[in-house]
Amino acid sequence: MLFCKIMMNDWRQTMGNRIPYNGIWSKHLIPSLLVYGFCCYLNLVHAAERVFINVYLKPHSDHVIVEHIKAFNQFWATQKAPMSSVSPYLTHYPAHITLYLAHYNQKQLPTLLYRINRLAQQERSLKVDAEPFRVGAGAYIMLGIKKSQSLQSLSDRIVFLLKDLRDHKASIPAWAAQDQNRQELFSLYGSPGVLARYEPHVSVLAAPSHLKAQQNLHQWQQAVALFNQHTSIQPSGIMDTLAVGIANEEGQIIAELASYHLNTSLG
Repeated sequence: MLFCKIMMNDWRQTMGNRIPYNGIWSKHLIPSLLVYGFCCYLNLVHAAERVFINVYLKPHSDHVIVEHIKAFNQFWATQKAPMSSVSPYLTHYPAHITLYLAHYNQKQLPTLLYRINRLAQQERSLKVDAEPFRVGAGAYIMLGIKKSQSLQSLSDRIVFLLKDLRDHKASIPAWAAQDQNRQELFSLYGSPGVLARYEPHVSVLAAPSHLKAQQNLHQWQQAVALFNQHTSIQPSGIMDTLAVGIANEEGQIIAELASYHLNTSLG
């Protein structure tokens, strides 16, 4: 890839010099253009080979926690604009609790799926307890999930099971780049949100960039506090499905690759 970078820089310099059309142009610039185009192709191929993979707990569509999120979404739709104009994730993506989210080369996926399949055969279903909704950094609204020992242990096992397969060339997300502890976690495990920094939750919605002003954020916090105030019981329920999916850069599942039923007889 270094060769491609050199050729791309050479092409930019050549275009900047505005060489007039003559024999030199056709003799040197056209081959350079072909190489530049090939390098662009290689860059695209390299990007396409990398996938963002989410290993997660998958609730059933009628799970009590999903119903709780639906109730919040209905409440959100009654809020004044521009809040009500923000579409909840559940409209487009399945609800999930991330256990481990990292980049991989596509060639690692068969091994990854094999390992998760083997793990699921040994794991039990687990009880998940919801906490109040909250507004996180970057104007995300999420449903908090209690970090139980069983949930933390499952996440940790998956991290250590898959960390050697991750793409070591992936870049740390901007929101974690200034946190030294998260930098270390990303360097070791390919994710800034694992082990001691694992914070289980279900993402509910996110503000687009033009609504992330402090004034709007305060309105979001007030709305979430109002909903929590009128919700006396936090739901809890059993989750018995471990799944693997391709995620977008927000961590939302855009394509499920596999799901595995956890052993309820061990619960």
